[in-house]
Amino acid sequence: GREAHIIRLRYGLDDQAPLTQREIASLCGISRSLYPAALIVNDARKAFAEQGFPGIEYFEAKARRI
Repeated sequence: GREAHIIRLRYGLDDQAPLTQREIASLCGISRSLYPAALIVNDARKAFAEQGFPGIEYFEAKARRI
């Protein structure tokens, strides 16, 4: 869905460089406040844990480098 797409863009999960919230908002035609990052990250943490993946902290650190 849309949230999954935003997560992939934010953390560069599709072999792309991670994008900022501003870049994602511009690309998707939404306001930055429409999908608060904290809610998306919490949903991602739950999904990662349910699938047995290590924490999303790796991707958060990757995104902070941009």
